[in-house]
Amino acid sequence: MKRNLRFRIMTLILVVFVPVSVSLITLSVTVLVRFAEQSEERALHELSLQMERLERDAAMVENYADEFTLRYLTEINDVGGLADPMTAYDMIGDLGRWYSHLELPGFVYLYDCGSGRTYVNYYGGALDVPERDRTKALVEKLAAEQEPMRFELRTVGGRDYICRTYVYRGCGIGFLTDAAECVYNALRESWDDRGSVYIRGARSVSALYGDGSAGSVSRDFDALTRDSIREESITWYSERTGLAVCIRYSRFNVMKTVPLIEWILLLLSLGCLALLPLIWKVLRIEMLEPVDRLTQALNRLRDGDEDYRINERSKRYSDEILMLFDSYDQSAGTRKRAHEREVQLVRTELDNLRLQVNPHMLLNSYNLIFALAQSKDYQRIQDYSYLLVKYFRYVLRKNDDFVPVSQEIEFIRNYVEIQSIRHPGAFHYTCKVQSPCERALIPPLLIENFVENSMKHALSPGKTVEILMDIKKEGDRMLIAVSDSGNGIAPEILDKLQKGEPYVDPAGNRHIGIWNSMRRVELFYGEKASFDIVSAPDQGTSMILKIPYREETL
Repeated sequence: MKRNLRFRIMTLILVVFVPVSVSLITLSVTVLVRFAEQSEERALHELSLQMERLERDAAMVENYADEFTLRYLTEINDVGGLADPMTAYDMIGDLGRWYSHLELPGFVYLYDCGSGRTYVNYYGGALDVPERDRTKALVEKLAAEQEPMRFELRTVGGRDYICRTYVYRGCGIGFLTDAAECVYNALRESWDDRGSVYIRGARSVSALYGDGSAGSVSRDFDALTRDSIREESITWYSERTGLAVCIRYSRFNVMKTVPLIEWILLLLSLGCLALLPLIWKVLRIEMLEPVDRLTQALNRLRDGDEDYRINERSKRYSDEILMLFDSYDQSAGTRKRAHEREVQLVRTELDNLRLQVNPHMLLNSYNLIFALAQSKDYQRIQDYSYLLVKYFRYVLRKNDDFVPVSQEIEFIRNYVEIQSIRHPGAFHYTCKVQSPCERALIPPLLIENFVENSMKHALSPGKTVEILMDIKKEGDRMLIAVSDSGNGIAPEILDKLQKGEPYVDPAGNRHIGIWNSMRRVELFYGEKASFDIVSAPDQGTSMILKIPYREETL
């Protein structure tokens, strides 16, 4: 699993933040949809109750018809009709009083089969005088037809009525209830602010709008029952009369009745998702970018670029981030100064090493020259003196932190010739150097120290010691191996060297040659270098050093 901070934050957002927000939105939408469905169910239930109550009221006329039949049984069965007009007035009056108890808009009529006259009573104020005159003419025609019917929806005078007629031998009676007016009266108070009411009559569709106005519409009723994006509809059908009522209302009106807490939950969820880009931007500016810059700076510092500084003073970042940047700059400066002091310390140690080497070499050289002079071997004295000059010229050089491998190899050859003069036949030296490595840069006396250590500790009387030096390039690194066939390193000394500690012999003398080289490798290359020593008693020693390849630039 990646441990990158940016990846972890994105994972946190995608795995936790987004699913939680989407779940809350889904839950809120589900609740809203369910609320809308419940609202529609309640509306349909309310509409059904009101319309069924209306039908029950309209059906009450059957009770009045039965009472009328019992009271006027003789008159209605007289084949000659109603002989006395006053009787007709009494009969129509009784019908009207009974019908008025229902408080339904409409009228009743009485048709005298003998005289052919029609008597009409209007209730509910549904018609004005001209309309009543036109309606009366149509009712007279309807009454004259003398067609008995059950409840039926019929158009009379351009209006739809729920009709119930009775035909007797001497007369006929009818109850006509204004369907549209009844529906309007029943729904006016409860639906006038919710939407429009559409009523399908026998031949036309009439409407009652939310502002209280009414009128006929030319739209197909089935089309009105279908929902749209902005409106919903509920529809009630009467199996008894064929009357159909459709109420269309705005979805927004339904949404207004949703509890406030549901809206708050939905808005918060949508707000969280909408703010996600802004939250990511803030996180990127306030956290991820500073961390990236700080990480980049630390990587450059780890790679050895001690001069890099963030040096940020922009108000784009918070005070805490700027404080971290300043802390890094100060720490990098402190580290650079500490490193410079350590480098200077190592240089001082190198100078001390030179001072230690020089008297030792001089003393041995003087003794050898004295011995050669006694034997009058002037040629070897000349050769040896020239080699000493080259040796000390290289050792005493200053201000060079790095030298080409070719120069170090030349110096090692010079040193091997010196030792060959001092110890004839004691060493056999072989050097293998790949061509690109000759231009590589290394600290001075680094390889020479390994060779010198092999010659010093591998020297064995009467035995020729093989010394092999192999330098080659492996990718972006350079491998330096110095091996000898000497007596090997004692286990206690090898243990100290592998732990990075100088060896102190029982006499109290510190042997710091290899330890000093290891310190210099760590200082110049850090973790990019590796140093291994492989040795066993009577099996020789191999010192293997791997350092970054750094080529000399012209």
